[in-house]
Amino acid sequence: MLARIALLFALAALISCQGAKELKFDYRALDQEHGKNLVADVDNDGINDIVTLKTGEDGAMVWYKADGEGVRAKNVIWSPVYFRGDRAETADVDGDGDLDLVAGLREGEELFACWLRNPLPDGDPSEAGSWALAKIGYQGVEKEGHTSYIKDIVVADFDRDGAIDVATRTNTRTRVFFQLADLAWSEPVILDHDDHEGMDGGDMDADGDMDLVLNGFWYETPDDPRVQPFVRHDIDEKWFNQTEGSWRDDNASVKVADVTGDGLPDVLISHSEKPGFPISLYSAASPAQVKADEWQEIHVAEVFDFCQSLDAGDLDNDGDVDVFAAKFERDHSSEQWRNEPPYPLVIYLNMDGKGTQWQPFELSQRGMYAGIVGDVDSDGDLDVLGPRSYWTGPTDLYQNLLADD
Repeated sequence: MLARIALLFALAALISCQGAKELKFDYRALDQEHGKNLVADVDNDGINDIVTLKTGEDGAMVWYKADGEGVRAKNVIWSPVYFRGDRAETADVDGDGDLDLVAGLREGEELFACWLRNPLPDGDPSEAGSWALAKIGYQGVEKEGHTSYIKDIVVADFDRDGAIDVATRTNTRTRVFFQLADLAWSEPVILDHDDHEGMDGGDMDADGDMDLVLNGFWYETPDDPRVQPFVRHDIDEKWFNQTEGSWRDDNASVKVADVTGDGLPDVLISHSEKPGFPISLYSAASPAQVKADEWQEIHVAEVFDFCQSLDAGDLDNDGDVDVFAAKFERDHSSEQWRNEPPYPLVIYLNMDGKGTQWQPFELSQRGMYAGIVGDVDSDGDLDVLGPRSYWTGPTDLYQNLLADD
């Protein structure tokens, strides 16, 4: 049961918060184009790189290789390729010690989950065409009126056999593809559920396997998920029972993290396509309460509109988990759906380490879509990265300077 911004930005942004370290960020445009971004050490040199998927008919996979001096060489790995999806993930899919890429792919009118195999340890991942693209599985047909492109991806060993599996969420279904021998894939286990977007993974019931958390509900992974049913549990129905009657209903950003510091996963949810909703933090005191749907809701922000970017991490290096959120600007082709400025990027600092007291730090008002936090420069602090929107660049990088002090 549920128990119930001042702007300061120039080349470097600065704020002092009681009980928190001073935050400073440098801004620069990584690329004038837009795409979906990941922070990962692609070439196993100990320095994180940036991978960007530019979606659409003229899409590409781009790797910005870091050299340790802040210079990033732009390597176009695949082009053109029609990536189609809102998210991508990295994982060692083939178990050879390097990171591969999992994404959505369009061929003609058909949509697939796919993965790109890193050519390491023998090949050069910066060489064009060196990554081998392979299909995981067909995304199938959605319910009437919905498309089957991928909204969210979770990569994990769901069946605990030592091999990476892939879960893809579309508008009305989640598909879990299990990896078989010789890098083959099973037909998907299909979960039919409420619209529309938002998914992350976490061991919600502390039983040692990955569960799936969606917009206001979660699926408990059974002991043998290839044959036994996933069990649905509800967190908060306001994220899946909206009645506007448009495609904007039930859109969410979802992030699982231990925000309260009690060793148990918590759930962050925001609305990604509407105004007037909070950023909500849901916590439970035990795995038994999680399975009994006994959640406590805390508002990180009372209202945060069009929050397509929602991520978590220790952004002020004080040992607890903070929250990053951003509003994005919709394209101007439709006055009906257009949203108005400002388009804030905000870091919410976890002031008591328990998720009950939050201090906002406004990073900019440039807007961001599907933004992420990650240690881009491998210097020990978390940076912020993402495109201005789904339809326009540039891709913005806010470099955290805490580690430089």
